[in-house]
Amino acid sequence: MQKPFTLLLLFCSIGLYAINPPLKRSHNQPTTPVADQPTFSCSMPAYLLQGSPTDAYAVNLSTGETTLVKNNLIGPGIGGRQIQAVGYNVLDNYLWGYRTGTDQLVRIGGDWSVQFFTISGLAIAGYDVGDIDANGIMYLSTGNSTIKRIDLNPSSPTYLQALSDLTSTGTTIADWTVNVADGNIYAINQSSLLLRYNTTTGVRTTLGVVQWSVTTGTGFGAAYSDSEGNVYVQDNQGGKIFKIDKPQLLPASTNAQIAGNLFANTGMTTSSNDGTRCMNAPPPCQAPARPDGYVTPPGCLTQTGSISLTAPVGADIQYNVNAGAYQAASGFTGLTPGSYTVTAKNRLTGCVSVATTFTVAAIPAAPSSPVVSVVHPTCLIRTGSITVVSPSTGVEYSFDNGLSYQAGSVKSDLASGVYQLKVRSVASGCESVPVSVTVNATTEVPANPTASVVQPTCAVSTGTITINTPASGIEYSFDNGASYQSGNAKSDLASGVYQLKVRSTASGCESASVSVTVNAAPEVPAAPRVIVTQPMCNLPTGTITLITSQTGVDYSYDNGLSYEATASKDGLVSGVYRIRLYSLTSGCESEPVSVTVNTVPNSPALPTVSMTSPTCSVSTGTITVNTPTSGVEYSFDNGVSYQSGNAKSGLVAGVYSVKVRSTASGCESAPVSVTVNPAPEIPANPTASVVQPTCAVSTG
Repeated sequence: MQKPFTLLLLFCSIGLYAINPPLKRSHNQPTTPVADQPTFSCSMPAYLLQGSPTDAYAVNLSTGETTLVKNNLIGPGIGGRQIQAVGYNVLDNYLWGYRTGTDQLVRIGGDWSVQFFTISGLAIAGYDVGDIDANGIMYLSTGNSTIKRIDLNPSSPTYLQALSDLTSTGTTIADWTVNVADGNIYAINQSSLLLRYNTTTGVRTTLGVVQWSVTTGTGFGAAYSDSEGNVYVQDNQGGKIFKIDKPQLLPASTNAQIAGNLFANTGMTTSSNDGTRCMNAPPPCQAPARPDGYVTPPGCLTQTGSISLTAPVGADIQYNVNAGAYQAASGFTGLTPGSYTVTAKNRLTGCVSVATTFTVAAIPAAPSSPVVSVVHPTCLIRTGSITVVSPSTGVEYSFDNGLSYQAGSVKSDLASGVYQLKVRSVASGCESVPVSVTVNATTEVPANPTASVVQPTCAVSTGTITINTPASGIEYSFDNGASYQSGNAKSDLASGVYQLKVRSTASGCESASVSVTVNAAPEVPAAPRVIVTQPMCNLPTGTITLITSQTGVDYSYDNGLSYEATASKDGLVSGVYRIRLYSLTSGCESEPVSVTVNTVPNSPALPTVSMTSPTCSVSTGTITVNTPTSGVEYSFDNGVSYQSGNAKSGLVAGVYSVKVRSTASGCESAPVSVTVNPAPEIPANPTASVVQPTCAVSTG
C-alpha cells in the first residue's frame, strides 16, 4: 500500500521539478531568492494578522501585550489584498497564510518580508481559517464542509502543491489551531462549542460547551497552542485571551462543560484577523495583571510621595520599582518627584507583569501671601467686605486664619475687627502666610424720622409735612434723599406719597426712608351755569335753573345759608341771588355765582277807542285806539293777533275785544269791548212797468 503512494509522490516530484521547480515564482512573486528570507525562531510570542491591508502584531500571551511589528504587510504596488488563514510551519520556521481572492499562499519571513507562491489546484475562495501541522501540511477552510490541504514540507516531493481535500461537517468558525499533542485541529464556533477535527479523516467531533470565566463575545478570530497541547483563543470584541487546558484529553460530548479561563487581556478590538504560534513553543507563563494603584504626591509638609498598589494582590505576588529588588509590600514610599516603573511578579512561577508607569508630582509650592482690598462699612451697608485680589487662580480663600476655606475670593457681611487672611492651593493644599486686614467700625446713622401732616382742605388745596424728630444735627429730605433742606417743614405739597429722610450733618449718613401720604385735595364743585326765567306780566316772580354735570351736590340760592337738592328755584321776587354748590362727598362749596331776578314789568293802560259805524255807503265799521299811542302794538281780537297800526277797518258788525301790548315787556292791557253796529238797512231796488211813447203820445 505504500508503494503506489511513494510512486505517486515521486511522480509528482518529478513533474514538479520538471515543470515548476519549487523556487519558481508566479508572475507577481519577487525575484529575490527564497533562501534570502530570514526565519522565525520557535519561541514564546504568538502572532496576529489583522485588517485589510493586513498589519502584523506580536502578542505576549503571558501579559496580553500586543505590539505592532509591521503595518501593511503586503505593501502597495504589488496587488495588495488581505492575508488570512495564517499558520506557523515548524519545518521551515516561516509563517504561511492565504492571500485572499487569489490562488496564492504568502510566506512571511522573520524580517516580515513576504514571498508569494501560486498553488496549483488551490481554488480561489475566501479561506479565513488555517494552520499547519507538525508534518508541514496546511489546512484551509471557509467554514464549509471542505478542508483544503497544502503540502508545505520543503523536503516533500509535493511541496507547494494542493493535496486531496478532507470532507467534514461545516460550521461557522473564525480560526483553528493544530494541537501538537494529538495532531488534530481544535476550534470554537459561535455557540462556544469546542470542536475537534481529525486531520486524517476530516471527521468533526463536538467536545462540549466552553464556560467562559468572564463575559466575552461570540467571535474568536485567533487561536494558538503550545507544546503541551493547551489551546488559547482570543475574542474579537474585547481582546481577552482564554485558555482551554489540554483539549486532546477530552472525550466527545455535546453538553459537557469545559472551562475557558481568562489568561490575559490585550484590550484590543479586532476584526478580519487570524492568529498563530509555534506549536512546539512551551506554555506561556501566566503573568500577574498589570499593576494598578494610586500616587500620593508630596505635600506642603511632606516632601516625598508614595505609590500604593491595589492590584494585583495575593500571597505569591511581589512588586518592584524601577527594576529594583522585589518586595512583598504593595507600596513604595519616600519617592522624590519623577516617573517610576512598577512590575508585579508571581514568586512561584517567576512570571512578570507588564510594567505600569506612575508619576510622582513635583513638590507643591505654597501660594504667595494674598493681596487684598477692603470695603469698609458705610451709611447704607453696615458691614464691610474683603476681596482677595491675588493670587486668583488655583486657590481657595480663608478669612479666619485657615479655620475654614471657600472658593470665592470675596467675604462680605463682616463686622468691624481684624481678620487673618490666607490662600490655599487647590491642587496641593498648601497655605500662604497670613495677612492681617482691619474692617473699620460702622458710622452713625440717624433714627428714622417721625412726621405730622396737614392735609389739603376745601380752602387750601395743598398739604404740609413737618418732620418732628430727630431735630438736631440733621437736615431734611422730602424726596427720598434727592435733595435736602435745613428746615423741617415742607408746604405747598400736592397729593402723593413722600419719602422722608434725615441726614446727619456730621457723618452724611441717611436714615431709612419713611413714607408719608398727602391726601388728594377735597373736591370743590365747579360753579354752575345759571339760566334765569325773569318775571312776566302774567307771572310776577322769576325762576333760577342751574345747569351742571356734577353729581352728589346740593344747591344754595342764598349764598350757602341753606341748601336743597333741586337744581331749580322758582317764585323768586326781584333781587340779587348768590348761587353755590355743595359737595355731599367733600363738604366743599363752590365759588358763588350772582344772579339778578328783574322787577315785574308794567302792563299798558286800558286803551281808549273810537269807532266809526257802518253807513249807507260804507257797510263796515272802523275801530281806532286813541291811547296809548307809543311803545305798544294793537289787537282787535282779544290778543289773538297784534298789529302795529292803531286802527282796524273793514269790521263787520259785532263785539270786538281791543288790547294793547307793550313792545318792550310784552305785557298786555286788559281788553276793552267795542261794538260795531250793523250797517243801516238800504231799501230794495224798485221794480217798474213802462208805457212806451206811441204815435199818439210822443212820451212815455
